[in-house]
Amino acid sequence: IASGAEPDIVTRLLAGHGPGTFFVPNGLPLEARKCWLAYFQRPAGTIVVNAGAVRALREGGKSLLAVGVTGASGGFAAGDIVTGDGGPGQIGADTFAESLRKARFEDDVKAVVLRIDSGGGSMLASEVIRQEVAALKAAGKPVIASFSSVAASGGYYIAMEADQIWSEPTTITGSIGVFGMTATFERTLDKLGVSSDGVATSSLAGAMHPERALAPETREVLQLGVAHAYHDFVGRVAAARKKAPADIEAVAEGRVWIGAEAQKLGLVDRLGGVDAAIKAAAGLAKLPVGKYGVSWREKEMSWRERLMRELGADGQALARATGLLPATPAILTQVLGGAERELRTLGSLDDPRHVYAYCGCAPR
Repeated sequence: IASGAEPDIVTRLLAGHGPGTFFVPNGLPLEARKCWLAYFQRPAGTIVVNAGAVRALREGGKSLLAVGVTGASGGFAAGDIVTGDGGPGQIGADTFAESLRKARFEDDVKAVVLRIDSGGGSMLASEVIRQEVAALKAAGKPVIASFSSVAASGGYYIAMEADQIWSEPTTITGSIGVFGMTATFERTLDKLGVSSDGVATSSLAGAMHPERALAPETREVLQLGVAHAYHDFVGRVAAARKKAPADIEAVAEGRVWIGAEAQKLGLVDRLGGVDAAIKAAAGLAKLPVGKYGVSWREKEMSWRERLMRELGADGQALARATGLLPATPAILTQVLGGAERELRTLGSLDDPRHVYAYCGCAPR
C-alpha cells in the first residue's frame, strides 16, 4: 500500500484511473485492509494507493479549487439532505455548511465545485446549505454546481445559487416541489390497546405527537407551510435563473427532467461531467492552466464508515461475516426484508417543520 512515496504512480492516477488501480481509504486497521483486499481479490501487480497521497499531490499547487463533498458514496454530496451532521450516505446540513464556510474563509481556495448526487430531503436543511452557497458567491468566489446521477428537488435547491450549473445528459433533475409529512401511529397503538389523553390549553398543543391523529387545524397549518415553501422555491429558482416565476412554474410542480431536457428548459447551463465543471470553475476564477490544485473536501469518517461506504451491501455482509460489524439477527432480516430501505428513507425525513423538498427518483 503506497503512502505517497511513488509520485510517478500518483501522477498517473491524477490523469485518469487506469485498469488495475485501486484506492484504500486512510487509517484502515490491518484487519480491515485484509478484509478489503480479500473481498476484491486483487490480482498480482495491482497498484494500491492511499487516497491521502493523491489528495496531498492535488493540494501541491499555489491555488486550490475546492470540490465540496460530505464523505458520502463516491466522494460526492450524495444521499438524503438532513438536518444536523448527518451520517454515511447523507448530506448533513451543518457538516456541509461548515465545509463551505471554511472554503469561503480560506485565501488559497479560489473557486468551489459543488458536486451533487441527491434527491433532496429536509427543506430547512436545504435552505441552510443554499445560504452558504450564496455567501460564497457574495465573497467573490465562483461556485459551479456539478450534477451526478440525481440532483432533484432539494438537490436542485442547494445548487440554484451557483454561478453555473453543469449536468450529465442523463442526470435526473428538476422536481421543483414541496410536500409535508409526519408519521402517526395511533391506529397501530390502538390495536395494541394503547391510547393517550391529556389536558391542553389550545387545540394545537401536542398536535404533532406521533400517538395522535392529525387534527384538521394541524393539517391546515402544515398545508400552509407547504404552500409557503413551494412559493419560495419557485421564486428563488426564478431569481437565480433570471426568469419570470410563471416560466419556472410551468416546469415545476414536481416535474422531473433529464439533464439534456433541463438545459433546453433553462434549468441547467451546460452539459458535462465533474472534470469539465472543475475546468470551468478554474476559468471563472482566472486560474492559469496547470497552476492550481484540486482539494476534495470531505467529512472525516471512521474506518468502518469508509469501508461500508465503498463496499456497499455485499461488503457489509462480508464485514458482518468476518466480525468487523455485528451480525444482523436472522429474524430481523426476515421480518424487514425489502422494507429496510424505506425505513432508512423515513428515518432521513427529520425536518422540524415537517416540510420536504424530496424526490424519490434516485436509482435504487
